[in-house]
Amino acid sequence: MNILASAIRRALGLAVLILVSSACQTLPPPPKPVLPAAVAGLFSGCGPGDGAVTLQLYADGALAGSLETSWMARSADEWQVELIDPLGRTMLKVHNHGTRLDFAGPLAARMPTVSVDAAGTLALNGHPTGIQLREVPCLLAFTYPKAWLSALAEREGEGGKVRYLFRQPERSMELEVSSTQPSGPTCTDIFWREYLILSRKLTWCLSGTKRRKASLVGLSDYKLTWVQIDD
Repeated sequence: MNILASAIRRALGLAVLILVSSACQTLPPPPKPVLPAAVAGLFSGCGPGDGAVTLQLYADGALAGSLETSWMARSADEWQVELIDPLGRTMLKVHNHGTRLDFAGPLAARMPTVSVDAAGTLALNGHPTGIQLREVPCLLAFTYPKAWLSALAEREGEGGKVRYLFRQPERSMELEVSSTQPSGPTCTDIFWREYLILSRKLTWCLSGTKRRKASLVGLSDYKLTWVQIDD
């Protein structure tokens, strides 16, 4: 009798295992989120392009300087930026070709140590910023990098605010938009890990249409804002 009961239990267990395995195999993967056209319009390639902005640097909450800035990008991997004082003098010129950054001008000696890690991420004084070198033209052109779209993983939220999550091996990005005005002001939080367990965050915001504005918050003790200069 015990042998029969044991055989029945084994048979029932095998049947349950088959049913569970079959159910797991037939469950479809969750659908990949799709960006509405208005949100997708916030993204573009990081070059070619050019333009001019008024750049302001804040240190510890106080305005440290404001300079007109012109930029030109042949591609995401070849661009240059010039910071110009009110007298028209070039105070700093930054040129990138591939992964090499060159600095020239009176402000070059006062720059923090800027480097590029193996993932192509910019670092200030040895600390990653969360921004990749090839994304600098996108910063100045008031657009999020189109390369992020292939990393779109999730959509969260209903009602007033919706968040789109993008995941890359070295970082993740969370874009928050208004569900009623998806092309309006937006902010993206960029997260990455530093020193294994320490999590860091940079916030990149865009706003405006005719006169566009942008900001970066989380660059150590610095904050950058820039405003489009009308042609």
